[in-house]
Amino acid sequence: NNYILGLGDELTISVFGISYFQGSFKVDENGVLNLGPKFGRVNIRGLEFSDVEKILKSKMSRAFNLSKNTFRVNLSYGRNISLNITGDVRNPGTYSLSAVNNAFHALVMAGGPTEIGSLRNVQVYRNGEVIRTIDFYKFFVNPENFEIPFLQDGDFLMVPTTNNLVSTSGAFKKEMIYEMLPNETVSDLIKFSSGF
Repeated sequence: NNYILGLGDELTISVFGISYFQGSFKVDENGVLNLGPKFGRVNIRGLEFSDVEKILKSKMSRAFNLSKNTFRVNLSYGRNISLNITGDVRNPGTYSLSAVNNAFHALVMAGGPTEIGSLRNVQVYRNGEVIRTIDFYKFFVNPENFEIPFLQDGDFLMVPTTNNLVSTSGAFKKEMIYEMLPNETVSDLIKFSSGF
C-alpha cells in the first residue's frame, strides 16, 4: 500500500460482476495515467498505491455500480530503479532493481551490513538530504506494525558504523551481539534476546 508509483509502472484495472472492464495503463514521464477518453487522465506523481487505488475507484464509480461489481487495481509491472548503497555493507555499489523492492531488500542485495555496520541507523538520502532513518530492530521485534520504505531512482542507502555493541550469553533465548542505542537499557537488551 505504501509503494510510490512512478514513470514506467503499469497498473491493471479490473471491474467484474454484472459489468466487465479490464485495462492496463502505464505511468508516463509526467506522472500521469491516461485512462482514455471515457475516464480521462489522472496525475499520480508521488502518490502511494493505496491513494491511487482510491482515486481510480472514484473514477470508475462514475461508469460502474461498484456495489454490484468487484473493483481491483494491480501493479502489473514495476519500473526499475538505480540506487547507491554505501557505508559498512559487504558489497557497496550501485544497484539496479525493481522499484517494488524496499530498503530491506536493497540491503540484502548488498550482502547486508558488515560486522560493524549498523542496523539501527540506516539512512535514506534523496537529493542530498536524509529523508528517513530506519531502525531495523523495530521490524525484527514487531514486523506487523513497521513499514519499511520503498526507494526511488537515484536514492542513496547509507549504513553507518555501529557505536555500542553488547553481547549476551548464558540463559538468553537468543545469544548474540546486539546494537544498543544510547537511551536503551538492560530491559531492552532482554527483549531483543527474546527473554531468558
